[in-house]
Amino acid sequence: MTETVVNPMQQVLDVNRTMFVATAEQANALAAQYKAQGNTDETVADLIETSDHENVVKFRQFRDDLSEKILAAQTAVEGWVRDNLLPKADDAKSPEELKAEWTVLRDQLKAVTAVLKQFGGEDAVKDLPEVMSIGRSGKAGSQSGVRRPRVSRILLANAKDAENKTEVYTEKKNDDGTTDRVVRMSTLAQKLGVEPSKLIEAADTAAGTKDWASLSGKPFEFAYATESDNWIITVTPTDPSAAE
Repeated sequence: MTETVVNPMQQVLDVNRTMFVATAEQANALAAQYKAQGNTDETVADLIETSDHENVVKFRQFRDDLSEKILAAQTAVEGWVRDNLLPKADDAKSPEELKAEWTVLRDQLKAVTAVLKQFGGEDAVKDLPEVMSIGRSGKAGSQSGVRRPRVSRILLANAKDAENKTEVYTEKKNDDGTTDRVVRMSTLAQKLGVEPSKLIEAADTAAGTKDWASLSGKPFEFAYATESDNWIITVTPTDPSAAE
């Protein structure tokens, strides 16, 4: 009778491989549960925007009505502040005029600085006054909440399929049973899972202004990156001169 020779090293390997497989199965099961729970907030947010359940529809209508009232009140108080609290000057220059004149002077100062350094080195510019920079003051609009520019249409497309654009909006159910489309940047921000203020800031840059009403309804487009994807966004501001 032939005696089977047991390789101790192979036994160690087999035991540990079996242990690894079993432990990996447990770890993967826990990971799957974790990921499922991690998506709960996203699922809830999506259902709030898309569910037809009476309770959710009532909440959306309440939220949208409240947002409209807040926006109207904010616009009114901003107008009052401009009329009553800001200094008045008939000859006051616009921000664009101020920046244009400052840019000319800045370029002149750069040229003078270059000459001074060329002939006198760093010592020649040591005691010169510091030139203030014109940056974005960040004071436009209200600091107490997110600005809510009025828009009439938002199109969203994944950068991988830029031609496949979908409209972003919610529906408001009226008392007579009809529905109206409600288009807001906050809805887009929620869909992308980003902060509305950062999304609007990127849109401001693309529009070239924070006063979207001045675009008279002209659409503008910009790219926006989230943690999961890159997007192409087309925004059509509300034209103030258009008939209601």
